[in-house]
Amino acid sequence: MAPGLVRSDGADEWGVFCPLRDHGWFVGSTYLTTVFPPHRDPAAYWLACMVTHYRHRHRRSYDRWVGWASRNGRYDTMKHTVNEQAKRQLLRLALPFLRRNGVRSDHFAALQGTTDETMVLAVRLLGPVTKTVIRADGPPAPRSRLVAPSPLRSRQLLLPGFEG
Repeated sequence: MAPGLVRSDGADEWGVFCPLRDHGWFVGSTYLTTVFPPHRDPAAYWLACMVTHYRHRHRRSYDRWVGWASRNGRYDTMKHTVNEQAKRQLLRLALPFLRRNGVRSDHFAALQGTTDETMVLAVRLLGPVTKTVIRADGPPAPRSRLVAPSPLRSRQLLLPGFEG
């Protein structure tokens, strides 16, 4: 039985389960509850919290280098790179957990800055984007058309939900 993605303590805090390396439950982000309300779509909130958690708890080098990156104007680039690595690592390392708990490629598409490379992996492992995950702070930024190789044929498939 899967432990679930998130749980509420009845107040304003939400617990988030980390399936990587026995980290167990941790307190989720208050800010992210305003972007992805956990009572509306727990999987979207869980994924957003896990990207932040991965950045600070599973990539120790991030916290060591963040000061240097900030002083040298590279903080945003470094954060984006590590966030994308977090998304792909979650797809690779926690795939059975993601599937059991209803995390879809739609949830990856809803996160800010998700690259085409990450979306191709998400679609390959979790299936095509089927609907738009609504963010409380507005829709995700427009994306370019994403083309993923078909595992059954050599032709390319246009994925629904991506604007050209």
